[in-house]
Amino acid sequence: MNVVCVDFSKSNGKIKPVHGVCNGPICNSGVTDLSKYYREIGVPSVRLHDTDGANSRFYVDVSRIFPNFDADEQNPSNYFFERTDRLLKSIQALNSEIIYRLGESIDHDIGARYAAPPKDFDKWVRIVLQIIRHYNNGWANGFNMNIRRWEIWNEAEGINERGIRCNWRGGTFEQVMDLYARAAIAIKAENPDYLIGGLAFCGVSESVAEFISFCCDKKLPLDFLSYHGYLNSVKEVTEPAFRCRELLDNAGFTKVEIIFDEWNYIGFERKIEGDIWKILRSDDTVDLCKEAFDNQGNEVGAAFDAAALIAMNSCPVDIANYYDAQMISRFCGLFDRYACPLKPYYSFCAYGELFRASSNAAQVETEGDGIYALAGTGDKQNTVLISSFRGDEGTVELRMNGLGGHPYKAEIFILDKEHNLSPEKTEYYSADKVTQFLELSRYSVAMIKITRAE
Repeated sequence: MNVVCVDFSKSNGKIKPVHGVCNGPICNSGVTDLSKYYREIGVPSVRLHDTDGANSRFYVDVSRIFPNFDADEQNPSNYFFERTDRLLKSIQALNSEIIYRLGESIDHDIGARYAAPPKDFDKWVRIVLQIIRHYNNGWANGFNMNIRRWEIWNEAEGINERGIRCNWRGGTFEQVMDLYARAAIAIKAENPDYLIGGLAFCGVSESVAEFISFCCDKKLPLDFLSYHGYLNSVKEVTEPAFRCRELLDNAGFTKVEIIFDEWNYIGFERKIEGDIWKILRSDDTVDLCKEAFDNQGNEVGAAFDAAALIAMNSCPVDIANYYDAQMISRFCGLFDRYACPLKPYYSFCAYGELFRASSNAAQVETEGDGIYALAGTGDKQNTVLISSFRGDEGTVELRMNGLGGHPYKAEIFILDKEHNLSPEKTEYYSADKVTQFLELSRYSVAMIKITRAE
């Protein structure tokens, strides 16, 4: 039998704001607004990259806001802010923090006109400063949004299965570090309170260690390190974060944040031979491609996402952003093409409920493979979140201590193949220690809301 032990009388720090997403609620070329769903989740942060799809036409990217690189960067008429203005205002209305990626969306096509090193690094930095001034200092009929986190570029070290750098076409890693150095120094000079980081790495490789050493040797500003991962196990969520923390601490960057700002489940729940990225991009394996992306949006993805959010609370990740919350992206498991919520959306809602209701995390221990749990305490509600990701189907024994002995109502919600965080039953407790039995399938999520009985 699987066992989860929760002691509400013992604190285990704070619940982390790791249920952020990539891209804002306005998507589908501005036609669709998902704000009501973002509010239900309580999205804490929105990271902007591949906005409105890879190789975006209108949003965020430096080349989209300043389309003619040879133009005068001091002249407001050479900037196209309108689409990005609307997007950022919609995010602000949610009280979600904006993580603004300064650079370009990825481009897998042959030309990659924009996803390449700028032809003049210093001018690129001057353009970036004008963009920052527009959103934070009112320049060019702009705003005072107080955007704090500015991320430099995205996945410049990445080389795809065809040997192509999709987001730094024709450039070297030394060049992108040089661009980072120039931008970080200039942005900090603009406002020392801005938080600068990057490089939005594909994963935690030797390039991360090289970049950290570069920043240390050059004494460059580095407020956060960002990296990505498309994952098939919870172990793959936690191990890179510990490696990042080790590398940063060894370099003296003990206060640098770790932002896991592009993540998702990817893969199969059966043995499949071959490179996953080749499978996803080959015309000969479209059936497997469909299976992998279907898994992102069904109960498999839902259970994995809940387990990942739980696991991030026990590793050095500070902020995280799921890729992607746009309905038009096939990498999105939150919404279908009609903007209807998919099962992982409800995992994010459950985590958001736990996050909002909890002032502290409670002490939790688990027994059994594939069972992950997190609990929180609050003035009005205690909450338990349990994910069975590849767990043994059957009974989970939830042992709770420190309830206080008052009359409590426990509402139990289930997310699985048949249910979308649906209320399963309501129990009533009146003891300090209570054992609750739950029936969970191999891919499922349970949320228990415990409040004072009226």
